[in-house]
Amino acid sequence: MDLGPIYNTRDINDGKVINIDNPNYTNPVAIKKNENNNAYQFNHLKTLGLYIQNTTYFTDNFIITGGLRYEYFDQVVGRSTLKNIRSGYLAQKDGKLLYQLGSVYKFTPNIATFFNHAESFRPQNNRTLIINGELPAEQGKSFETGLKYENAYLNATVALFNINKRNVAETVNVNGTNELQIVGKQRSRGIEFDLNGQLTDNLSIAANYTYTKVKNLENHNNKLAVGKQLSGVPKHQASLFLAYNIGEFDFGNIRVGGGARYLGSWYAYNNTYTKAYKLPQAIVYDTFIAYDTKISGKKVSFQLNGKNLSNKVYSPSTSGNASRTLIPVALGYAREVILNTKIEF
Repeated sequence: MDLGPIYNTRDINDGKVINIDNPNYTNPVAIKKNENNNAYQFNHLKTLGLYIQNTTYFTDNFIITGGLRYEYFDQVVGRSTLKNIRSGYLAQKDGKLLYQLGSVYKFTPNIATFFNHAESFRPQNNRTLIINGELPAEQGKSFETGLKYENAYLNATVALFNINKRNVAETVNVNGTNELQIVGKQRSRGIEFDLNGQLTDNLSIAANYTYTKVKNLENHNNKLAVGKQLSGVPKHQASLFLAYNIGEFDFGNIRVGGGARYLGSWYAYNNTYTKAYKLPQAIVYDTFIAYDTKISGKKVSFQLNGKNLSNKVYSPSTSGNASRTLIPVALGYAREVILNTKIEF
């Protein structure tokens, strides 16, 4: 049985100005000169969790784990200007008792089925928008069930999942001003497959595929959003990576590897959900070569990573708040070559 508390505190303060060409890190924090902007953005959050968890072995093959957790938060979040020190300001406290339940049944030493259920309770976390009224914490319930195979070399998992969220917050344009408001419920469900391990003594594999369908179940702000796939969430995602250990030499050990990531197409909507744009699918290739040796008796590792080798232009997600005529999207990183060095003392 596990029993204990978890306490966290986080303070985020934004609104500084700094010269990117000639930064001075010793100057006092300056507030933006434009008094109508979000001069000072803040999120002061304290959370306390008390939990108890127990695992019971009914037989060698049947295991159940259950737990209770009480989550409490104390939050002050919002923004201020030079004229109004509490524009979009929200102070709130809340708590909730959550539970989780999991089970494993082993058909054989290598094959098992599993089930997990958990609840979540998360305070809202946007400090850049005006907050009009109360913002109750986002709450969720998740279910997952699947099969797992594992031996001395490989492990594979296939799982079905379902996640429901309520008190979902969204940017809402009110008379030309963006506000953060509770709009309704969302659901995410799908299937996930993972394969990891050794194909041979020198060749390893890491592969996964996920099908995810995420949609709005309720949206009090805009009925057109109901039933639509969320922006920035592709239905299909997959990756495949192989690594090969070339072997030990007098001068050290060399490993090479590479693979690809697949990001399926997805939709982006304007803030009224009257226009939708389909972002194309993309395949991104990565690779690496690693060299491990000893220098003066110290373990030294060098690894050269190459990301997006074909320099593919793609959009992995939305970026910022959409308007009626503008839907900002983020660009994935361009081709990168990075050398990492690690020395163990």
